[in-house]
Amino acid sequence: MAGKHGIYEKWVKGRRRKSVRLEVLTIFLIFIVIIMGVSLMIYNQNISELRQADINHLTESSKQLAYSVDSIILDVGSLFNLHYQDQRMCNIINHSKSQYDEVTRFQNTTYVEGTINHVVSNSKYIKRCCIFSANGDVYSNISSVFQDYKDYIWGIVDSGKLGRSIFYTDPEIWSIGQVDYKVVTAVKVLYSYNGTSPLAYVTLDIGYSELDRLLNSTDNPAGTLLFFEDMQIYNNRKGGLYGEQLTEVQEKAKQMVNDGHEQDILRIDGLDYLMTAIRSESSGWTVVRYVAEKEALRSITEHKIRDITVLLVTTAVVFMIY
Repeated sequence: MAGKHGIYEKWVKGRRRKSVRLEVLTIFLIFIVIIMGVSLMIYNQNISELRQADINHLTESSKQLAYSVDSIILDVGSLFNLHYQDQRMCNIINHSKSQYDEVTRFQNTTYVEGTINHVVSNSKYIKRCCIFSANGDVYSNISSVFQDYKDYIWGIVDSGKLGRSIFYTDPEIWSIGQVDYKVVTAVKVLYSYNGTSPLAYVTLDIGYSELDRLLNSTDNPAGTLLFFEDMQIYNNRKGGLYGEQLTEVQEKAKQMVNDGHEQDILRIDGLDYLMTAIRSESSGWTVVRYVAEKEALRSITEHKIRDITVLLVTTAVVFMIY
């Protein structure tokens, strides 16, 4: 009987120990579940805050880029008003070179081209500036302007595409000062005092490589798109979107600008993209920046996955010990 009683006591103690271990394990699991629940709640809150912080940062950087793009035109913007501010300039442009004798023609040309050079000499973006007078004369800060470029500009004038705002061409390669440059050409009509008939056409050849350095100067993974009306002028190819996807971005940007919205989220092929669109008032260009939401939130997501993995491994170890 004593032996049976001892066995029973051992069995009861074993059951008690198992019960205690089970209670400890249960408490631990409840603790783990609570921690994971709280962690997920904090994660969701952090995701929302981080998403807004990222898109706000994207908006600010877009504004800075738009301002920088504006400065390209603003730095030489006085060229668009020279005929109002300088009466001699206006008279020279308004009359054909052929009307003057050789000495006067040389003096007039030197005056106009010296003025152009003075305005654009400090701009690192402008590779060439020309004034095409309505009567067919061409003045430039470059010693020689080839006929193919002249034909190109007169072709734009004859196309009827020019309005009162600045018009931009697709990036082209031109020989400027015996060196080939890839440039975007801006064309602006200078109107006479009556405001209806064109007096001249100012062309600015903006260096594409300089534009690239301006718009692609950081290691930020965001894509940067620069467009004018339906014409895509620049794409830094960082955002991972191409072809029709970029067309979607461009159309969305137009809608945002028209609606007065600077930031939004665009869904393309099942992925959400944080997106901003800022229209540059002086240049007329629209600066767009976009980044995949998963890319923007990558750091916090990886951190949270690491925390959850540690909790799951800890839980598994406890089960093994039990």
